[in-house]
Amino acid sequence: MSEFSPWIEYPEIWSTQAKFMSWVRGGIRLGLWKKHPVKLEFLKESTVLMVNTNPRSMTRFPKVKAVVCALCKQTVKASEAEVDHIHGNHSLKSLDDLRKFTESMIIVKKSDLQIACKPCHKVKSYSEREGISFEHAKAIKQAIEICSTKQDKAFLTDRGITPATSAAKRRTQIESYLKEGK
Repeated sequence: MSEFSPWIEYPEIWSTQAKFMSWVRGGIRLGLWKKHPVKLEFLKESTVLMVNTNPRSMTRFPKVKAVVCALCKQTVKASEAEVDHIHGNHSLKSLDDLRKFTESMIIVKKSDLQIACKPCHKVKSYSEREGISFEHAKAIKQAIEICSTKQDKAFLTDRGITPATSAAKRRTQIESYLKEGK
């Protein structure tokens, strides 16, 4: 790789290497991945029609495009899902990662892809990034959501669990409960 470092040469544009790499990552995703012909063909082949439940548009459009999430098996509107790399989570933290990341994003076959609803896609990405199971990641994400909406104490009390005294401990209680699958 080149010795040139844009974040050092142009600190007024990219104050850190991380900010530069974030800009590159976004450019690849928005420029190449968003319009990738294989991805678009896969999405087209995966699309089905479902009954439109939106009262404002159901008369004009009785059916809307939908897809089935490969992870939760739910049928969702196409706008509520994303095309996911089955084996994803390729790092792009340095210029040395650039080739592998770019190849993983753009050199794909349809068999490398799956449809994931947005919530499942977020959980899958989190599980890959943290090196934990999908179920564990889902429990953590749900616990975070419950705690962020200030419903942690009620959640625990409704399930016969005495809430811990700190928010962090309550979140751990909720994660444990959800991981157990109750």
